[in-house]
Amino acid sequence: MLPAFSSLPWIIVFNTGVSLVLFILLRKQSAQPSLADDQPVLITEAEEFLLLDSLPDFLCLKDKDGHWLKASKQYLAFFDLAGVDYAGKTDLELVNAVRHKEHELKLSTIQDKSAWHVGLPVKETKPIGYASNNLIEITRTPIFNAAREKSRLLISGHALDNSYKDQSEQITYMLKVCHLNIVFLDAQFKISQVNNSFSLMTGYHLEELIEKPLSSLLEGDFELARRDFFKVDNQGCYTGEFVCRHKNGQYFPVKVEITEIAKQGGQDFIYFATLQDITRQKQSEKRIMQIAHYDELTGLANRAMFFDRLGVLLSESKRRHLHAVVFCINLDRFKSVNDSLGHDAGNQVLKEAASRLRSVMGNRDVVARLNGDEFAVLVLNEKSYEQTTYSASLIAGEVLQRLSDKFYVNKREVFIGASVGISVFPEDGETTEILLKHADVAMYEAKQQGRNNYQFFKKDFAIAEQDRLLMEFNLRKAIEKNELQLYYQPQYYAVGGKNFWCRSINSLGARHNRGA
Repeated sequence: MLPAFSSLPWIIVFNTGVSLVLFILLRKQSAQPSLADDQPVLITEAEEFLLLDSLPDFLCLKDKDGHWLKASKQYLAFFDLAGVDYAGKTDLELVNAVRHKEHELKLSTIQDKSAWHVGLPVKETKPIGYASNNLIEITRTPIFNAAREKSRLLISGHALDNSYKDQSEQITYMLKVCHLNIVFLDAQFKISQVNNSFSLMTGYHLEELIEKPLSSLLEGDFELARRDFFKVDNQGCYTGEFVCRHKNGQYFPVKVEITEIAKQGGQDFIYFATLQDITRQKQSEKRIMQIAHYDELTGLANRAMFFDRLGVLLSESKRRHLHAVVFCINLDRFKSVNDSLGHDAGNQVLKEAASRLRSVMGNRDVVARLNGDEFAVLVLNEKSYEQTTYSASLIAGEVLQRLSDKFYVNKREVFIGASVGISVFPEDGETTEILLKHADVAMYEAKQQGRNNYQFFKKDFAIAEQDRLLMEFNLRKAIEKNELQLYYQPQYYAVGGKNFWCRSINSLGARHNRGA
């Protein structure tokens, strides 16, 4: 008879994946039968074995320490244990009886421990024997008593029909021809299988990759990826970007996704990974970044990028007590070239001017096109204010000299020149907006001084600029309010007093002059 689990019968229902199996375990009764209605029906030990062997699925019952208690003929046949006295023995103790099944029995021990460790039914699918196309599905169900102590391990299983094998073959074929680049990894992240797409992407065949670590194809800290993967909260998934090395030596970016899919040998997990070539994605991202931060015509930084870099360099200058110099550069006579020779000619001039500015400044300094024919340059300087202004003068002089040289547009010589305004951090301002504004004011002063020269910002420039803005504002308001008055001033000869000319003078009205 089967050993008793408690004073009441146990009924265990489990799902094998194909059908439901109901196995009734009856407690060992005393020799005296009871006729009480609440007592279970008694069966003999022979009937018990008959019940086990007549089920379509194989069954095996072990105690908490792995000793065999009962097993069906089908399960005994799987290990070639027919006729062997197995009762009370463990898998390892049965190895002596069937040496050719040593691997399967040792593997069974490991899988039993895995089921106890998980505390839930553990299912696996495996072939019957080596190089066999016949598959069986085995489920190990740990049973605990009311105190959650280990009691019995119930092993059940059944052979999979041809439809399942057909499905398995279809899935295998699907993975083989799938356009995704698929690779299977063992517990050490070594390659165990790849599909055709993976071979095409990397240039390697399976024979060249088998048992090689996936990291051998990837540039970057893949060990860090492995550590991230085994974090408790990663839920068995990992996604990251690496650079993959093709067999021909070329490199390309890939997105790596790894998923934990199954147990291998009842102890170690195996992994399913895909590698996606993201070259086009990276090119698109680079293109978007280029459009967002760089001028499309000249390739220089645009206004947004310039302000961003200026803010970063000003923060660094404050921290390290450095000077920063902002140059505002406007091309002279560019409008005449653009209007007379056309926009294509104007674009050629802008691109050539940008190239000359880059050659003067080098790669360490920031050169930007702010708008139209206006450029800006940002230079970080570790020297004193006097040395900074002297260095800025040399740079401005070289810029003027390079932009004053002749340009060739459609085989024609063109001369433009430039006006340059300069502001220095922190003397002329401590914010990006003020520094650029003051450089712009100095640039307009350079234009007022006859163009093709440079000017450092002075406070007088700002006052004069404010006066010009105030005059313009007052004139506009005077026209709206009809406050302009016309006066005539006669001109006389000093000798004889004869009138020879009369000059007209516009003046703001008396109310405005009084501050009304």
